[in-house]
Amino acid sequence: MPRTLFGVTHAPYALASPQLNDTLNGAQITFYHNPNSITREGNKRQQSTMPDLTVGLEARDVTWIVTNERLLSDHYIIQITIPTCIRSPKREI
Repeated sequence: MPRTLFGVTHAPYALASPQLNDTLNGAQITFYHNPNSITREGNKRQQSTMPDLTVGLEARDVTWIVTNERLLSDHYIIQITIPTCIRSPKREI
């Protein structure tokens, strides 16, 4: 998933500087999103946009999907799947 300046070039939150982006990447913080997926439905005066981001520590195989559902809002529900690994307790013999 793109991470360079949040994968967008003209959104209001693109005010973040390259230095901030470098700092977050250095701390292994990732922005999970798809810059090609609309997350907020526009209206007569505003176009549809993608302002919603998810921030987390780097993890493998994370999926970030925009559903076609909205709950009394102009924002779509985002489904995030983060695989987990549950370790069994160490057994002493």
